[in-house]
Amino acid sequence: MREDANSERRRPIGPAKRPATSDDDDDDDDDDDGLTVEERAANRELDRRRQEAGDDQDDDSDEDGSVDLGPEPGDGQGGSGQMPISDSVDLRDHSKTVSALAVDHAGARVATGGFDYDVKLWDFGGMTSAFRPFKSWEPAGTYWVHDLAWSASGDQLLVASGTPQPKLFDRDGNLLSTFNKGDIYIRDMKNTKGHVAEVTSCAWQPHHPGTFATASADSSLRLWSVEDPTKQQKVIVVRSKERGTRTKVTSMTFSHDSRTIAAGCFDGALHVWGSNTSAARPDKSIENAHERNNETSSVVFSRDNHTLATRGGDDTVKLWDLRSFRRPLATRDNLPNDYGQTSVIFSLDERTILTGTSVVRAQGSEELMRANEAGEAPRVVKDGAIEVMSRDDLSPIQRISVGKGNSVVRLHWASKINQLLASTSSGGVSVFYDPQISSRGALLCVGKRAKTQRVVDSYAEMPIITPLAGDAVSRGQGTSQAAKKRRLEKMRQDSQASKMPERPMAGPGKGGRIGAAATQHVVQSIWTGNTRTEDPREALLKYADKEEGKDKQWTGAWSKTQPKAIYAQDDDDDGSNGQDQERQGNE
Repeated sequence: MREDANSERRRPIGPAKRPATSDDDDDDDDDDDGLTVEERAANRELDRRRQEAGDDQDDDSDEDGSVDLGPEPGDGQGGSGQMPISDSVDLRDHSKTVSALAVDHAGARVATGGFDYDVKLWDFGGMTSAFRPFKSWEPAGTYWVHDLAWSASGDQLLVASGTPQPKLFDRDGNLLSTFNKGDIYIRDMKNTKGHVAEVTSCAWQPHHPGTFATASADSSLRLWSVEDPTKQQKVIVVRSKERGTRTKVTSMTFSHDSRTIAAGCFDGALHVWGSNTSAARPDKSIENAHERNNETSSVVFSRDNHTLATRGGDDTVKLWDLRSFRRPLATRDNLPNDYGQTSVIFSLDERTILTGTSVVRAQGSEELMRANEAGEAPRVVKDGAIEVMSRDDLSPIQRISVGKGNSVVRLHWASKINQLLASTSSGGVSVFYDPQISSRGALLCVGKRAKTQRVVDSYAEMPIITPLAGDAVSRGQGTSQAAKKRRLEKMRQDSQASKMPERPMAGPGKGGRIGAAATQHVVQSIWTGNTRTEDPREALLKYADKEEGKDKQWTGAWSKTQPKAIYAQDDDDDGSNGQDQERQGNE
């Protein structure tokens, strides 16, 4: 019996053993701690008091109105697979479709751009529950904003708009650089120093700070350095087999290891280049990856650097493997896409793929006639949403609604804060989060109320300023009645100070004073002056010096041969005076 007890004591405790919660269990577990019964009771009493003190502190912190910020941010390299969509808030300040969306690496600042030509900056740390941007501006005038990208450090924002020139701004929206525009009269795109058509997409190169790439409708991709905005570092010219010349590059991206560049084109082709190759020809190509004459709106790599997902304007999402690039691994159709910027992204754990869908409206001549008569768009048959698909076969998993009549355009899953952002066609950005698994981000703003403006009901605490305080003493203000009386008596003895000024005369003057009429001011405004007293000779001599300068301007060639100017005689004096003198001499 003793040996059984000793063996029972020596048996190790498994890791899955539930901790004791009752006093009886505590007594059983503490049999071998070497303490007496009284000492164990004292320890339990001390633990109970500490627990009560901790509960009181928690209650006090809750009463102070502190906001639960969620768990601490993780490294963002994986996730539990749970979607942070239990709650959502809207960032709404654009008047048209939000076509560009970017979140910095820390998840603290959001940049949005839209069809209303504006770029807006949102700061989670500085916003209140009103959710208003702190900066808004037009980076390229009346041109749509196609794409935005934060640098890895989050201190620079790259803007791609409907112009051939990408622009670089700092974290607060101040312009840093405007990159060069190419010569539109040069046919070969390799010989131009910049794009010659609108920029459609942009992305920073991973592991290479200060280097980014842009795609354009001029059938080229260009790598730039932030240090030299006058010329690109590398040019990749895309040639279309359909027309044999140019095609619009609608989207591009880098792989996570920065070794591969992928781009989708308007002719339906999908091209892949090595970032260290000459890029004269693509390393891999699929000519009919999507339907022709449709914009491939998004291309994205997974973290394995060989799996690629594309979003086409043909209402499909396709999954590719660069190791077997002949046909897609999986295809999902019937995903409406009316925007050339619709995103496709991988989830944090990369088990699912997400994309946005557009609103489906009623078709047919009757519906179009009804809509035209009513002056409105055709009725909505199906709302846009966020479609969640399995990575294995792109089978549907979940459909997340963003509001009635809204199309989902851009998507971004911020890894640091574990929150999903989706831009819509109504001019808003929906931020989805879960207080249990999300951190920071929108949680910082939800419980923060806007500061109320102070209304001043009383001016008792405000300083009183008396203008002309120095003259107040001379007027007798601030003195006693006796002092004021003595001052007035002294003034009466002064003949100048006690003399009443004469009143202005009305009517004709008398006693050496000039009278004033009621219409005097009217006459003075009409009478501008008397030129009869002006000497005409003096008036003409004012222009003598000016005329002399003009004569030298036109007669400078004869200044030496004819220093004194000789003018022609008047027509009345030509020969008439001489003939009269001869006649008088003959007589």
